[in-house]
Amino acid sequence: MTTTDPANSFIQNGNLIIKPTLQDPSLITTNNILNLQSAGCTGSNYYSCVVATNITNGTIVNPVKSARLNTKKGASIKYGRVEVTAKLPVGDWLWPAIWMLPTQSVYGEWPASGEIDIMESRGNNLTYPNGGNNVAHQTTHWGPDGTMDQAFWTTAGSRALHATYAGGFHTYGLQWTEKYLFTCKSLPRSLPDLPHPPPNNQQPTTNTQYPITTKLTTPRHRRPRPPNPLPRLQQKAPLVPRPLPQRLRQRLPGAGSLGECDKGGAV
Repeated sequence: MTTTDPANSFIQNGNLIIKPTLQDPSLITTNNILNLQSAGCTGSNYYSCVVATNITNGTIVNPVKSARLNTKKGASIKYGRVEVTAKLPVGDWLWPAIWMLPTQSVYGEWPASGEIDIMESRGNNLTYPNGGNNVAHQTTHWGPDGTMDQAFWTTAGSRALHATYAGGFHTYGLQWTEKYLFTCKSLPRSLPDLPHPPPNNQQPTTNTQYPITTKLTTPRHRRPRPPNPLPRLQQKAPLVPRPLPQRLRQRLPGAGSLGECDKGGAV
């Protein structure tokens, strides 16, 4: 559940903090319906705004509240570079994510107009079946409708060795041109203090622009997803961030200059 409560998002020492808080216990332990439709809910469907606890069948209102922030009214980009330096949260029911969604769904509703996930992870520990905060992945969502989302084919995941993505600051990057999308993750760093030049201006060839949505919420009422590809990764050796090969730097103009993100390797 996301809120506009200042306890869930605030500025502290020059850093943006998105902080989860606990839900009212009475909404979880007794039969309840929580309807946010009259409270300015921004969800696109009924089940994004209405949740319930039913102690008979075992469903509950999410026990965690958090914040969802976006730049839709202030800034959007088409082609260029985005880098976000963040320290991920720890705890069950948390789904930290940095998304780019279209300002207008000119090709149709999700995922027909696309989605670029710069980072998605979990607050759970490494015992979580599909990977907890030791796994982070980057994805593009596309396809004619939600039942045919093709993200399975365009997802890259990496597993931290002897560490987690919540153990320190990482930089998550995207390089986006007319010809390709390139994403990467950095090694931990202490503070998000490295500025980068603005992205190069390029002539758009389609009508889709993307704002940046920074979100920390819970997975219970998330839109439908295809089977997660991460179990396939668990059957292999851990994925280790690796330097971008020189031949790929030559093929992808600008991909060799992803700043702090490039120092940690690409996936």
